[in-house]
Amino acid sequence: MTFATYKVHPRNISFEKSDLKRLADFVTQKTAETKEAHKQNLNFEGQTGEQQADILRTLDEAYKIAIFVYGAEGEELLVHDSTIFDAPEFPEKLTRLTIDTIIPFQNRTNLAPRNGIRIDLDFSSSKILDWQSNLSGPTPNLSEALIQGVDDNWRAAMIAHLQKLFHGRKNYRGFLHAPFTYDTYLWLFFMPVYFYSLIILEPKIDHFLGQASAFLKAAIYIYSFFVFVNLYRVLIGYIRWTFQSIELKGAQSTQQKHRRFWAFLITAVAIPLAITLLTGK
Repeated sequence: MTFATYKVHPRNISFEKSDLKRLADFVTQKTAETKEAHKQNLNFEGQTGEQQADILRTLDEAYKIAIFVYGAEGEELLVHDSTIFDAPEFPEKLTRLTIDTIIPFQNRTNLAPRNGIRIDLDFSSSKILDWQSNLSGPTPNLSEALIQGVDDNWRAAMIAHLQKLFHGRKNYRGFLHAPFTYDTYLWLFFMPVYFYSLIILEPKIDHFLGQASAFLKAAIYIYSFFVFVNLYRVLIGYIRWTFQSIELKGAQSTQQKHRRFWAFLITAVAIPLAITLLTGK
């Protein structure tokens, strides 16, 4: 049998807490299955009954699920079943969740499990103004699922479950967080708006500057360009921050308050105003 590894990089997903609980329960079930498969393939030839019992006890202790929960207020929890998702100590704002069966096995045996999985879900907020990240790159997110083991059917079942979950909860925000999003909207939309605005405002700008030198006028236009580009950068950062790539629905967050505010503003003010201007009523 071949030991194989498969990786999934979940992006643009809005989870319910119930999704995470069902995922943990499914991992627990598949871990129990691989434990039984491991036991059935053991060779106890030449070992005493006590040695056999010790090996089986070690496998029972090693094949378990570890759930690491991290909150925005510094909460750090480690549990071994899905009850944490209904517990009062579950963080109000989740920043990271890890479901792991590889580390518990390695800590107990110093070996890799027959089949194992590690799921890291990064719920942390992106920065509105991030000077370190590549502007043309995707929104930074550390979410990853690692599936490894020797049983093809086990790996296939785990991958299928993850893909179904990730697809079913997809929030379709790739147009905000994908590579080259910044460049695409800059050159196709915001730059035309900038140059069109200059054409409209040029007479007023020239009147305001009066007899200023051509050098000063050019410097002001160049300066306005850099101001505009940085304002655009803040706007893109704000939109990405407001509509996160990976989020937990139902939890109270600042981003949700901002979304509700803009939804109210658009439905209560912007749309009626646009209808009035278009109809003249």
